[in-house]
Amino acid sequence: MTSYNYAWLSQHDCWGTENLINLEQDAYTYNYASVEQDGIYNQLIGAYSDGSIKYTAPAVQNSSSDYNYLWSYQVGNSNEIGLYQSASGSNSATITQLNGGNSLAVYQISTGGSNTLIANQNGNATATVIQTGSGNNIGTVTQGP
Repeated sequence: MTSYNYAWLSQHDCWGTENLINLEQDAYTYNYASVEQDGIYNQLIGAYSDGSIKYTAPAVQNSSSDYNYLWSYQVGNSNEIGLYQSASGSNSATITQLNGGNSLAVYQISTGGSNTLIANQNGNATATVIQTGSGNNIGTVTQGP
């Protein structure tokens, strides 16, 4: 297990095909990921340990001693994010999904800190948020036309 993980991922497909990012981070201290996707069909999901895509599972951030942070910005139709964060410290996610057909599922578990989610969805949108923690659990989801 590494001390920390940092990822900056950007996908831009102006011709309208799909963008797919599978993300799995496991660190002793902290995980940080920044994801930007611009296309018709954008997905941020998980991966198996061999690197193959885990279509049925969320992106994963596990920190055994500190925190997880994810920033994601998706522009296009049919944006999809599944995120699982587990930390002994705190979890934080900031997510923006623009245009129609957006779906979001976030599960945050903190054994010694707080969970924070800020999500902005534009167009037809669904959101499911589950937060468990010993500190503050703050979830803000804004859905607009």
